[in-house]
Amino acid sequence: MDPALALRHAEEAFRGAPGDTRAANALSAAQIASGQAVDALLRLDAVIAARPLDQYALALRNVAWRVTGDDRALSSADYQRLCRPFSLGLDAEVLDRVASALDRLHPFAAQPLGQSIRSGVQAALDPRYAGDPDIDTVFRALEGPIERYIADMADHDDAMSLRAGSGHEIIGAWSVRLTAGGRHSDHIHPEGWVSSALYITTPQVDPTDPRAGWLRFGAVRLGVGLELPAEHWIEPRPGVVALFPSWMWHGTEPFRSQGVRMTIAFDVQPGWGLGIRE
Repeated sequence: MDPALALRHAEEAFRGAPGDTRAANALSAAQIASGQAVDALLRLDAVIAARPLDQYALALRNVAWRVTGDDRALSSADYQRLCRPFSLGLDAEVLDRVASALDRLHPFAAQPLGQSIRSGVQAALDPRYAGDPDIDTVFRALEGPIERYIADMADHDDAMSLRAGSGHEIIGAWSVRLTAGGRHSDHIHPEGWVSSALYITTPQVDPTDPRAGWLRFGAVRLGVGLELPAEHWIEPRPGVVALFPSWMWHGTEPFRSQGVRMTIAFDVQPGWGLGIRE
């Protein structure tokens, strides 16, 4: 779509519903894509002041900071602190059994509508009881890394860290199976706080493309008016979970090598004393 036309539509929608956060965010995104990031920042600051947990507004504000050269945009050190890999310490035999159990949960042959997956399939999981003892073992093993990640975020002055309290709760989980040509388009999780990618199996390493299949952060596309490259990556390794703020743009580098990229993903919210199991 023409960025100028998208901006006109967004302006009209905002005039019709000036108190609607979705309309405000849509206008801000259109302004950023049209080279008006400074104007977008004024509106985004107002949205975040009224709704400090608005994940999309937080994501757009960082994009606006980035394109205007504001030193508040995410730095390399910020990515290192906020995007963290943790090993679950599960051996290869357990991971093989988990992969087989997850395969049985994937009845579909094509990507789900309205999701970030391209050339892959997705299946929902219930973290309270997945129905398979090996998958249940994985969710129990996740509790420690999640607790360490949240504890490490405390005492920092950023939108994610300010919510670090006592406890956590997984509010949704799913498995994704990608094969050659598969990827996740870049997106955020508007209902999450901490998001994740736990790697169960990974495809063969491609010596001609060393970052193929890697989890990437910071790549953003707003319509056809703005496209920013990735700024940080995490290498996928079986038995490793990557944790990061839900408002952060993330996706995967496409891969063409043989093998399956099987992951479990989930979103976490503060539990205020509640663990992931009750």
